[in-house]
Amino acid sequence: MKKIIIAAVAAVLLCGCGQVDVKKRSDTNQNDSENNPLFTTTTTSDTLSTNFFPQVEDEDDFIATTQPDIQIIDDANLGTVKTKKTKKTEEPAITMAPATISTIQTTTTSRPTTTTTTTTTRQTTTTTKATTSATTTTTDNAAQKKYDEYQARIESAKTASAAAEKLITELEAGIKLAEEKLTAEQETLNAIKEAFPYSADAMGFFTYVQAADAISILNNAQYASMIVMGGKGDASSLENMKNSFQYIRKCNSIRAAEGLPELKVSDRVMAYAIADVNVSASYQDHARQFEGIYENLKWGSGDPFSSWYDAEKETEGGHYLNIVDADCGVSGFAINNSDKAILGIAYCQVFGPYSTPGDAYSLSAYESRFNDFYNKAQAADVAGHEKTVATLQEALNKAKSELDKAKTQKEAADKEITDATEALNKLEQTQPRHTGTGHKEIKL
Repeated sequence: MKKIIIAAVAAVLLCGCGQVDVKKRSDTNQNDSENNPLFTTTTTSDTLSTNFFPQVEDEDDFIATTQPDIQIIDDANLGTVKTKKTKKTEEPAITMAPATISTIQTTTTSRPTTTTTTTTTRQTTTTTKATTSATTTTTDNAAQKKYDEYQARIESAKTASAAAEKLITELEAGIKLAEEKLTAEQETLNAIKEAFPYSADAMGFFTYVQAADAISILNNAQYASMIVMGGKGDASSLENMKNSFQYIRKCNSIRAAEGLPELKVSDRVMAYAIADVNVSASYQDHARQFEGIYENLKWGSGDPFSSWYDAEKETEGGHYLNIVDADCGVSGFAINNSDKAILGIAYCQVFGPYSTPGDAYSLSAYESRFNDFYNKAQAADVAGHEKTVATLQEALNKAKSELDKAKTQKEAADKEITDATEALNKLEQTQPRHTGTGHKEIKL
Protein backbone atom coordinates (compact mmCIF):
# COMPACT_ATOMS: atom_id res chain seq x y z
CA MET A 1 0.00 0.00 0.00
CA LYS A 2 2.90 2.29 0.80
CA LYS A 3 4.21 1.88 -2.70
CA ILE A 4 0.83 2.69 -4.17
CA ILE A 5 0.55 6.00 -2.31
CA ILE A 6 4.05 7.13 -3.33
CA ALA A 7 3.34 6.29 -6.98
CA ALA A 8 0.05 8.22 -6.89
CA VAL A 9 1.67 11.38 -5.48
CA ALA A 10 4.41 11.25 -8.04
CA ALA A 11 1.86 10.82 -10.80
CA VAL A 12 -0.11 13.87 -9.67
CA LEU A 13 3.00 16.06 -9.57
CA LEU A 14 4.10 14.93 -12.99
CA CYS A 15 0.67 15.61 -14.38
CA GLY A 16 0.83 19.27 -13.25
CA CYS A 17 4.32 20.05 -14.68
CA GLY A 18 4.19 18.66 -18.21
CA GLN A 19 7.23 18.51 -20.55
CA VAL A 20 9.37 21.66 -20.08
CA ASP A 21 12.92 22.66 -20.95
CA VAL A 22 14.05 24.77 -18.00
CA LYS A 23 16.76 27.38 -18.82
CA LYS A 24 18.47 29.80 -16.49
CA ARG A 25 17.05 33.31 -16.91
CA SER A 26 18.21 36.63 -15.79
CA ASP A 27 14.76 37.32 -14.29
CA THR A 28 15.24 38.10 -10.61
CA ASN A 29 11.84 36.44 -9.79
CA GLN A 30 13.00 33.07 -11.16
CA ASN A 31 13.56 30.39 -8.46
CA ASP A 32 16.70 28.35 -8.85
CA SER A 33 18.61 25.78 -6.85
CA GLU A 34 20.63 28.49 -5.12
CA ASN A 35 17.55 30.39 -3.84
CA ASN A 36 15.52 27.27 -3.06
CA PRO A 37 17.65 24.32 -1.95
CA LEU A 38 14.59 22.17 -1.62
CA PHE A 39 14.00 22.32 -5.36
CA THR A 40 16.65 20.90 -7.63
CA THR A 41 16.15 20.38 -11.38
CA THR A 42 18.20 18.57 -13.92
CA THR A 43 17.25 19.30 -17.54
CA THR A 44 17.94 17.13 -20.55
CA SER A 45 16.58 17.24 -24.07
CA ASP A 46 13.68 14.83 -23.39
CA THR A 47 13.63 13.85 -19.66
CA LEU A 48 12.79 15.90 -16.57
CA SER A 49 13.58 14.39 -13.12
CA THR A 50 12.27 16.14 -10.09
CA ASN A 51 13.52 15.07 -6.64
CA PHE A 52 11.15 16.02 -3.88
CA PHE A 53 12.06 13.18 -1.62
CA PRO A 54 15.13 11.21 -0.64
CA GLN A 55 16.30 8.50 -3.00
CA VAL A 56 14.35 5.22 -2.68
CA GLU A 57 16.53 2.17 -2.66
CA ASP A 58 14.05 0.11 -4.67
CA GLU A 59 14.23 1.30 -8.27
CA ASP A 60 10.75 -0.05 -8.89
CA ASP A 61 9.19 2.10 -6.20
CA PHE A 62 8.24 4.86 -8.79
CA ILE A 63 8.64 5.73 -12.40
CA ALA A 64 7.92 9.24 -13.86
CA THR A 65 6.64 9.28 -17.40
CA THR A 66 7.03 12.10 -19.88
CA GLN A 67 3.29 12.62 -20.38
CA PRO A 68 1.67 11.78 -16.99
CA ASP A 69 -1.67 13.44 -17.65
CA ILE A 70 -3.66 10.53 -16.14
CA GLN A 71 -2.14 7.69 -14.20
CA ILE A 72 -3.86 4.35 -13.29
CA ILE A 73 -2.33 2.19 -10.62
CA ASP A 74 -2.81 -1.59 -11.06
CA ASP A 75 -2.59 -3.46 -7.84
CA ALA A 76 -2.09 -6.65 -9.65
CA ASN A 77 0.92 -5.35 -11.39
CA LEU A 78 2.47 -3.23 -8.71
CA GLY A 79 5.29 -1.03 -9.93
CA THR A 80 3.94 -0.70 -13.47
CA VAL A 81 2.62 2.66 -14.57
CA LYS A 82 0.06 2.76 -17.30
CA THR A 83 -0.53 6.04 -19.08
CA LYS A 84 -3.74 7.20 -20.70
CA LYS A 85 -3.00 10.05 -23.04
CA THR A 86 -5.30 12.99 -23.53
CA LYS A 87 -6.42 14.41 -26.82
CA LYS A 88 -3.79 16.38 -28.67
CA THR A 89 -6.05 19.43 -28.89
CA GLU A 90 -6.28 19.81 -25.14
CA GLU A 91 -3.82 22.12 -23.40
CA PRO A 92 -2.00 20.91 -20.29
CA ALA A 93 -3.42 22.21 -17.06
CA ILE A 94 -0.15 23.86 -16.01
CA THR A 95 2.38 25.23 -18.50
CA MET A 96 5.13 27.93 -18.52
CA ALA A 97 5.06 28.41 -22.27
CA PRO A 98 2.37 31.16 -22.34
CA ALA A 99 4.22 33.17 -19.69
CA THR A 100 7.44 32.93 -21.67
CA ILE A 101 5.74 33.94 -24.92
CA SER A 102 4.05 36.89 -23.16
CA THR A 103 7.41 38.14 -21.90
CA ILE A 104 8.99 37.89 -25.33
CA GLN A 105 6.10 39.80 -26.90
CA THR A 106 6.39 42.53 -24.32
CA THR A 107 10.08 42.85 -24.98
CA THR A 108 9.49 42.86 -28.72
CA THR A 109 6.88 45.60 -28.37
CA SER A 110 9.24 47.69 -26.26
CA ARG A 111 12.18 47.48 -28.71
CA PRO A 112 10.44 49.15 -31.67
CA THR A 113 9.58 52.07 -29.40
CA THR A 114 13.18 52.37 -28.31
CA THR A 115 14.41 52.03 -31.89
CA THR A 116 12.04 54.76 -33.11
CA THR A 117 13.18 57.13 -30.40
CA THR A 118 16.83 56.48 -31.19
CA THR A 119 16.23 57.06 -34.89
CA THR A 120 14.53 60.37 -34.23
CA THR A 121 17.37 61.49 -32.00
CA ARG A 122 19.96 60.55 -34.62
CA GLN A 123 18.07 62.44 -37.32
CA THR A 124 17.96 65.54 -35.13
CA THR A 125 21.65 65.26 -34.43
CA THR A 126 22.39 64.77 -38.10
CA THR A 127 20.35 67.86 -38.96
CA THR A 128 22.25 69.90 -36.39
CA LYS A 129 25.55 68.68 -37.75
CA ALA A 130 24.47 69.42 -41.29
CA THR A 131 23.44 72.97 -40.35
CA THR A 132 26.66 73.53 -38.47
CA SER A 133 28.63 72.06 -41.33
CA ALA A 134 26.84 74.30 -43.85
CA THR A 135 27.48 77.39 -41.71
CA THR A 136 31.08 76.40 -41.20
CA THR A 137 31.50 75.74 -44.91
CA THR A 138 30.09 79.19 -45.75
CA THR A 139 32.45 80.79 -43.23
CA ASP A 140 35.34 78.73 -44.54
CA ASN A 141 34.56 79.77 -48.12
CA ALA A 142 34.45 83.45 -47.16
CA ALA A 143 37.74 83.13 -45.29
CA GLN A 144 39.28 81.27 -48.19
CA LYS A 145 38.19 84.03 -50.56
CA LYS A 146 39.93 86.52 -48.30
CA TYR A 147 43.05 84.36 -48.27
CA ASP A 148 42.95 84.17 -52.07
CA GLU A 149 42.34 87.91 -52.35
CA TYR A 150 45.27 88.84 -50.13
CA GLN A 151 47.52 86.28 -51.78
CA ALA A 152 46.57 87.61 -55.23
CA ARG A 153 47.31 91.14 -54.07
CA ILE A 154 50.70 90.06 -52.76
CA GLU A 155 51.60 88.21 -55.96
CA SER A 156 50.42 91.10 -58.15
CA ALA A 157 52.34 93.62 -56.08
CA LYS A 158 55.46 91.44 -56.18
CA THR A 159 55.22 91.31 -59.97
CA ALA A 160 54.78 95.08 -60.16
CA SER A 161 57.66 95.65 -57.74
CA ALA A 162 59.95 93.35 -59.73
CA ALA A 163 59.02 95.09 -62.99
CA ALA A 164 59.64 98.50 -61.44
CA GLU A 165 62.94 97.31 -60.01
CA LYS A 166 64.02 96.07 -63.43
CA LEU A 167 62.99 99.35 -65.05
CA ILE A 168 64.83 101.32 -62.37
CA THR A 169 68.00 99.34 -63.03
CA GLU A 170 67.70 99.90 -66.78
CA LEU A 171 66.94 103.59 -66.39
CA GLU A 172 69.80 104.14 -63.97
CA ALA A 173 72.20 102.45 -66.38
CA GLY A 174 70.82 104.51 -69.28
CA ILE A 175 71.02 107.71 -67.26
CA LYS A 176 74.62 107.01 -66.37
CA LEU A 177 75.54 106.54 -70.04
CA ALA A 178 73.53 109.62 -71.06
CA GLU A 179 75.25 111.72 -68.43
CA GLU A 180 78.64 110.51 -69.60
CA LYS A 181 77.78 111.29 -73.22
CA LEU A 182 76.31 114.66 -72.33
CA THR A 183 79.41 115.55 -70.36
CA ALA A 184 81.67 114.58 -73.27
CA GLU A 185 79.56 116.55 -75.75
CA GLN A 186 79.49 119.59 -73.50
CA GLU A 187 83.27 119.43 -73.14
CA THR A 188 83.63 119.26 -76.94
CA LEU A 189 81.31 122.25 -77.35
CA ASN A 190 83.22 124.22 -74.77
CA ALA A 191 86.49 123.45 -76.53
CA ILE A 192 85.06 124.55 -79.90
CA LYS A 193 83.70 127.76 -78.46
CA GLU A 194 87.03 128.46 -76.89
CA ALA A 195 88.75 128.04 -80.25
CA PHE A 196 85.97 129.74 -82.22
CA PRO A 197 84.03 131.98 -79.82
CA TYR A 198 81.48 133.20 -82.32
CA SER A 199 77.86 132.45 -82.87
CA ALA A 200 76.90 131.06 -86.29
CA ASP A 201 74.84 134.09 -87.30
CA ALA A 202 75.15 137.71 -88.49
CA MET A 203 76.15 138.90 -85.04
CA GLY A 204 78.89 136.26 -84.93
CA PHE A 205 80.17 137.33 -88.35
CA PHE A 206 80.21 141.04 -87.49
CA THR A 207 81.99 140.19 -84.25
CA TYR A 208 84.52 138.06 -86.12
CA VAL A 209 85.30 140.88 -88.60
CA GLN A 210 85.08 143.46 -85.82
CA ALA A 211 82.32 145.50 -87.51
CA ALA A 212 81.33 147.61 -84.51
CA ASP A 213 78.93 149.84 -86.47
CA ALA A 214 77.02 146.83 -87.83
CA ILE A 215 76.81 145.31 -84.32
CA SER A 216 75.42 148.57 -82.96
CA ILE A 217 72.79 148.77 -85.71
CA LEU A 218 71.49 145.27 -84.99
CA ASN A 219 71.43 145.89 -81.27
CA ASN A 220 69.92 149.38 -81.35
CA ALA A 221 67.54 149.37 -84.31
CA GLN A 222 64.07 150.70 -83.59
CA TYR A 223 62.61 147.23 -84.21
CA ALA A 224 65.56 145.19 -82.99
CA SER A 225 63.10 142.89 -81.22
CA MET A 226 61.92 141.70 -84.63
CA ILE A 227 65.30 140.08 -85.24
CA VAL A 228 65.52 136.36 -84.39
CA MET A 229 69.29 136.14 -84.42
CA GLY A 230 70.40 133.12 -86.44
CA GLY A 231 66.82 131.79 -86.49
CA LYS A 232 65.57 129.62 -89.32
CA GLY A 233 64.55 131.83 -92.24
CA ASP A 234 65.60 134.99 -90.42
CA ALA A 235 67.73 137.49 -92.38
CA SER A 236 70.44 137.15 -89.69
CA SER A 237 71.05 133.48 -90.49
CA LEU A 238 74.34 132.67 -92.22
CA GLU A 239 72.52 130.77 -94.97
CA ASN A 240 70.39 133.75 -95.97
CA MET A 241 73.39 136.08 -95.78
CA LYS A 242 75.29 133.75 -98.09
CA ASN A 243 72.36 133.54 -100.55
CA SER A 244 71.96 137.32 -100.65
CA PHE A 245 75.26 137.86 -102.49
CA GLN A 246 73.84 136.45 -105.73
CA TYR A 247 71.33 139.31 -105.89
CA ILE A 248 74.04 141.96 -105.37
CA ARG A 249 75.92 140.30 -108.20
CA LYS A 250 72.80 140.51 -110.39
CA CYS A 251 72.40 144.21 -109.59
CA ASN A 252 76.04 144.88 -110.52
CA SER A 253 75.46 143.09 -113.83
CA ILE A 254 72.53 145.44 -114.57
CA ARG A 255 74.60 148.47 -113.56
CA ALA A 256 77.45 147.31 -115.75
CA ALA A 257 75.01 147.08 -118.69
CA GLU A 258 73.96 150.67 -117.91
CA GLY A 259 77.64 151.76 -117.86
CA LEU A 260 77.69 152.25 -114.12
CA PRO A 261 80.35 151.11 -111.60
CA GLU A 262 79.57 148.11 -109.44
CA LEU A 263 78.30 148.57 -105.96
CA LYS A 264 80.57 147.73 -103.05
CA VAL A 265 79.36 145.86 -100.01
CA SER A 266 79.44 147.44 -96.56
CA ASP A 267 78.90 145.76 -93.12
CA ARG A 268 76.95 148.84 -92.07
CA VAL A 269 74.57 148.68 -95.06
CA MET A 270 74.26 144.88 -94.73
CA ALA A 271 73.10 145.45 -91.13
CA TYR A 272 70.51 148.01 -92.36
CA ALA A 273 69.08 145.48 -94.85
CA ILE A 274 68.89 142.67 -92.21
CA ALA A 275 67.09 144.87 -89.65
CA ASP A 276 64.59 146.29 -92.18
CA VAL A 277 63.55 143.08 -93.98
CA ASN A 278 62.80 141.34 -90.70
CA VAL A 279 60.20 144.04 -90.05
CA SER A 280 58.78 144.44 -93.57
CA ALA A 281 58.39 140.66 -94.12
CA SER A 282 55.36 140.64 -91.83
CA TYR A 283 54.02 144.20 -92.42
CA GLN A 284 54.41 144.57 -96.20
CA ASP A 285 55.70 148.10 -95.88
CA HIS A 286 59.01 149.96 -95.35
CA ALA A 287 60.34 149.94 -91.80
CA ARG A 288 61.85 153.42 -92.06
CA GLN A 289 64.26 152.83 -89.18
CA PHE A 290 67.29 154.56 -90.74
CA GLU A 291 67.95 157.85 -92.57
CA GLY A 292 70.14 158.59 -95.61
CA ILE A 293 69.50 155.30 -97.43
CA TYR A 294 67.37 154.06 -100.34
CA GLU A 295 65.51 150.78 -100.23
CA ASN A 296 63.80 148.33 -102.62
CA LEU A 297 61.34 145.68 -101.28
CA LYS A 298 59.62 142.70 -102.85
CA TRP A 299 57.27 140.11 -101.33
CA GLY A 300 56.68 136.68 -102.81
CA SER A 301 58.77 134.31 -104.85
CA GLY A 302 60.51 135.05 -108.14
CA ASP A 303 63.43 137.17 -109.25
CA PRO A 304 63.00 140.58 -107.59
CA PHE A 305 64.82 142.36 -110.46
CA SER A 306 62.19 141.31 -112.95
CA SER A 307 59.85 143.57 -110.99
CA TRP A 308 62.31 146.25 -109.92
CA TYR A 309 64.13 146.70 -113.21
CA ASP A 310 62.46 144.93 -116.12
CA ALA A 311 58.92 146.01 -115.30
CA GLU A 312 59.86 149.60 -114.38
CA LYS A 313 62.62 150.41 -116.90
CA GLU A 314 60.22 151.90 -119.48
CA THR A 315 58.40 153.97 -116.90
CA GLU A 316 61.51 154.76 -114.82
CA GLY A 317 59.90 153.68 -111.65
CA GLY A 318 61.39 154.23 -108.22
CA HIS A 319 62.94 150.77 -107.91
CA TYR A 320 64.60 151.15 -111.29
CA LEU A 321 66.00 154.56 -110.39
CA ASN A 322 67.56 153.24 -107.15
CA ILE A 323 69.34 150.52 -109.11
CA VAL A 324 70.85 152.87 -111.69
CA ASP A 325 71.58 155.80 -109.32
CA ALA A 326 75.16 156.88 -110.04
CA ASP A 327 75.48 158.53 -106.60
CA CYS A 328 75.03 155.20 -104.84
CA GLY A 329 78.31 153.44 -104.18
CA VAL A 330 77.52 150.78 -101.53
CA SER A 331 74.80 148.21 -101.06
CA GLY A 332 73.51 145.56 -98.74
CA PHE A 333 71.00 142.78 -99.40
CA ALA A 334 68.84 140.62 -97.05
CA ILE A 335 66.25 137.85 -97.33
CA ASN A 336 63.59 136.69 -94.88
CA ASN A 337 61.79 133.42 -95.62
CA SER A 338 60.73 132.62 -92.07
CA ASP A 339 57.26 131.61 -90.98
CA LYS A 340 56.31 135.22 -90.32
CA ALA A 341 56.83 136.27 -93.97
CA ILE A 342 53.39 137.19 -95.33
CA LEU A 343 53.95 135.81 -98.84
CA GLY A 344 56.51 133.24 -97.84
CA ILE A 345 59.56 135.35 -98.64
CA ALA A 346 60.62 139.00 -98.67
CA TYR A 347 63.62 140.67 -100.38
CA CYS A 348 65.28 143.95 -99.35
CA GLN A 349 68.15 145.85 -101.05
CA VAL A 350 69.55 148.96 -99.40
CA PHE A 351 71.66 151.57 -101.29
CA GLY A 352 74.03 154.09 -99.73
CA PRO A 353 75.48 157.19 -101.40
CA TYR A 354 78.73 157.15 -99.50
CA SER A 355 81.48 154.89 -98.28
CA THR A 356 83.91 155.23 -95.36
CA PRO A 357 87.47 154.14 -96.19
CA GLY A 358 87.97 150.54 -95.05
CA ASP A 359 84.24 150.04 -94.51
CA ALA A 360 83.30 148.89 -98.02
CA TYR A 361 84.56 145.90 -99.98
CA SER A 362 84.16 144.67 -103.47
CA LEU A 363 81.58 141.96 -103.71
CA SER A 364 84.20 139.28 -104.30
CA ALA A 365 86.33 140.50 -101.39
CA TYR A 366 83.37 140.78 -99.07
CA GLU A 367 82.10 137.35 -100.10
CA SER A 368 85.56 135.85 -99.53
CA ARG A 369 85.68 137.50 -96.13
CA PHE A 370 82.27 136.12 -95.27
CA ASN A 371 83.03 132.61 -96.57
CA ASP A 372 86.10 132.42 -94.33
CA PHE A 373 83.89 132.89 -91.33
CA TYR A 374 81.15 130.68 -92.75
CA ASN A 375 83.53 127.75 -93.33
CA LYS A 376 85.04 128.04 -89.85
CA ALA A 377 81.60 128.18 -88.38
CA GLN A 378 80.59 125.12 -90.34
CA ALA A 379 83.70 123.26 -89.25
CA ALA A 380 83.15 124.21 -85.65
CA ASP A 381 79.49 123.31 -85.98
CA VAL A 382 78.70 125.11 -82.77
CA ALA A 383 75.04 125.01 -83.61
CA GLY A 384 75.19 121.25 -84.25
CA HIS A 385 76.95 120.56 -80.98
CA GLU A 386 74.60 122.86 -79.16
CA LYS A 387 71.68 120.97 -80.67
CA THR A 388 73.25 117.65 -79.65
CA VAL A 389 73.75 118.90 -76.12
CA ALA A 390 70.16 120.10 -75.99
CA THR A 391 68.90 116.75 -77.30
CA LEU A 392 70.98 114.78 -74.79
CA GLN A 393 69.82 117.01 -71.98
CA GLU A 394 66.19 116.56 -72.96
CA ALA A 395 66.59 112.78 -73.11
CA LEU A 396 68.36 112.81 -69.76
CA ASN A 397 65.61 114.86 -68.18
CA LYS A 398 62.99 112.48 -69.57
CA ALA A 399 64.91 109.44 -68.28
CA LYS A 400 65.17 111.00 -64.83
CA SER A 401 61.45 111.70 -64.88
CA GLU A 402 60.81 108.07 -65.84
CA LEU A 403 63.15 106.96 -63.06
CA ASP A 404 61.24 108.99 -60.50
CA LYS A 405 58.01 107.51 -61.79
CA ALA A 406 59.42 103.95 -61.60
CA LYS A 407 60.62 104.55 -58.04
CA THR A 408 57.17 105.81 -57.09
CA GLN A 409 55.61 102.71 -58.64
CA LYS A 410 58.01 100.44 -56.75
CA GLU A 411 57.29 102.23 -53.47
CA ALA A 412 53.56 101.78 -54.08
CA ALA A 413 54.02 98.09 -54.95
CA ASP A 414 56.19 97.46 -51.88
CA LYS A 415 53.62 99.19 -49.67
CA GLU A 416 50.91 97.00 -51.20
CA ILE A 417 52.98 93.91 -50.40
CA THR A 418 53.35 95.08 -46.79
CA ASP A 419 49.68 95.98 -46.38
CA ALA A 420 48.40 92.75 -47.98
CA THR A 421 50.84 90.66 -45.93
CA GLU A 422 49.75 92.32 -42.70
CA ALA A 423 46.11 91.75 -43.62
CA LEU A 424 46.86 88.10 -44.41
CA ASN A 425 48.67 87.60 -41.09
CA LYS A 426 45.79 89.21 -39.23
CA LEU A 427 43.33 86.93 -41.00
CA GLU A 428 45.40 83.88 -40.07
CA GLN A 429 45.26 84.95 -36.43
CA THR A 430 41.48 85.38 -36.42
CA GLN A 431 40.59 82.61 -38.88
CA PRO A 432 43.43 80.09 -39.10
CA ARG A 433 44.07 78.58 -42.49
CA HIS A 434 42.80 74.96 -42.88
CA THR A 435 45.18 72.08 -43.26
CA GLY A 436 44.87 68.47 -44.44
CA THR A 437 41.63 68.04 -46.33
CA GLY A 438 40.96 71.72 -46.02
CA HIS A 439 38.08 71.37 -43.51
CA LYS A 440 38.20 72.76 -40.02
CA GLU A 441 37.35 70.36 -37.18
CA ILE A 442 34.08 71.38 -35.56
CA LYS A 443 33.21 70.31 -32.06
CA LEU A 444 29.47 70.00 -31.45
